[in-house]
Amino acid sequence: MSVSADTLRAPLQDKRALLGPLGWLLSGILALLAGIGAAFVATHMTSSSGAQPLILLALFVVPLLALAILINPLIAVLVVLATFPIGSVAQGVGPLRIQAVEAAVFVAALVVILRRLATGRIPLPFAAPLGWAVALFLWTLISVYHAIDHTLAIKVLFSLLGGIVGATVVLAACRDMRDLRILLGGFVTAGVAIGLITFSETRGLGSVSTEFGGAEIVSGRLQGAFDSPNQLGSLCALMVPVCTGLVFGLRTVRGRVLAGFAVLILLTTLMLSLSRGAWVGAGVALLFMLIKLREARRLLIVLAVPLIVVGFFVWSLTGTKTDVKVVGERARAITVLSPYDDRRVIYREAYREIRENPLLGVGPGGFPVASTRVVSESATLSYAHAHNLYLNWAAEVGLPSVIIILGFAFNLALSANTASRGARVRGDPQDRAIVIGLSAALISVLVQGFFDYVIPNPVVWAALWIVIGSLLVARREALKTLDPDRFAGGLSD
Repeated sequence: MSVSADTLRAPLQDKRALLGPLGWLLSGILALLAGIGAAFVATHMTSSSGAQPLILLALFVVPLLALAILINPLIAVLVVLATFPIGSVAQGVGPLRIQAVEAAVFVAALVVILRRLATGRIPLPFAAPLGWAVALFLWTLISVYHAIDHTLAIKVLFSLLGGIVGATVVLAACRDMRDLRILLGGFVTAGVAIGLITFSETRGLGSVSTEFGGAEIVSGRLQGAFDSPNQLGSLCALMVPVCTGLVFGLRTVRGRVLAGFAVLILLTTLMLSLSRGAWVGAGVALLFMLIKLREARRLLIVLAVPLIVVGFFVWSLTGTKTDVKVVGERARAITVLSPYDDRRVIYREAYREIRENPLLGVGPGGFPVASTRVVSESATLSYAHAHNLYLNWAAEVGLPSVIIILGFAFNLALSANTASRGARVRGDPQDRAIVIGLSAALISVLVQGFFDYVIPNPVVWAALWIVIGSLLVARREALKTLDPDRFAGGLSD
């Protein structure tokens, strides 16, 4: 038996022996080409652009980051997270505009792939639930061929591919739950940084005002570097449950305290974004955590009376402030549409596009083009999206895409259940708290999807796929406990 096993193992060892030198050779060639390219760009920048110092700094920083990623792939994801505050900054590349966070995902994936090849492993690991994401990508690819605007369609297609690759990079970077805690710590730190930067750039929260009893906000909403306050609110709604999971899932008291402060900053940013859809998504997510997490219920019971007392005094002392009034009015009008809200018209437009193209839609990213209407000799109306995740995908990529999305969500729910069960078997409630936080974050996206469509924002999109990848890491660690034979020999990835 031993001779036979050695004979079967020999071809695999030979392949790994060849992959190692090849990977390091490719890494060296890539580093050389990157250095030459950066030097060329730096020396050919015009003096008026003022970008030479940044380019020259990149000549030193980028190779060091690449070397650090080769040593520890977790740094690749942390670098992506570091771009979140400027992630929406774009640069034209041919007909496309590539955002900073998208470029960071691409570079991180490339370095991680080279590192894995150098160590004799497959380029990137895979998890079964991502098969649904691949199916969505393939269906989107089919829809591209008859898209109403091929440039927009290709942009959506590559964004989807980047999201899938980002999730697999997270799978490759996190070796265990300890690495996952570090990654999620960087994740919420990026959110806190965005919140603090947004506060510092806001001239005054007292400038917010309302019309129609809070149904329409005129000015003063927190927005930061995002295209709309709803995008900022969506990012915070995604991060609040993750951060809450860390409050109960970190191993040290200091870490839990810091996570608690981070939750407060993220919640404040979420509230002042005045995004009602994000509020509902975060509210449902936190309710889910209360139901599933005993520790959260206990903490709420302990803090209920102090929170009520503090809330009463804060409201009494600041009740005359405009920003507090606006938040209250906005919350009371959470189910009210203002006379200027076009959602009903937009929904009718989405239904029209679905009826005309139920199978493949108008093409990825094509809703703004398909919805364009000439309303007068001097005015043309066009809607950026359907204000609903499911209607938007059905209109652009067809009804099968919605079925695939729901199937993907169901499989992620099964993954969460597996990860939670694995934590129970290990007797580790802290790992389970992290799994529940990640699950709640994805629930917030699904719920907000009924009210708005903000995930095309590159930062929100990258954050979503990082959460998906993190949940799949927890699933993989659970399978190591529940099905150890599957990981025998280290051939699972």
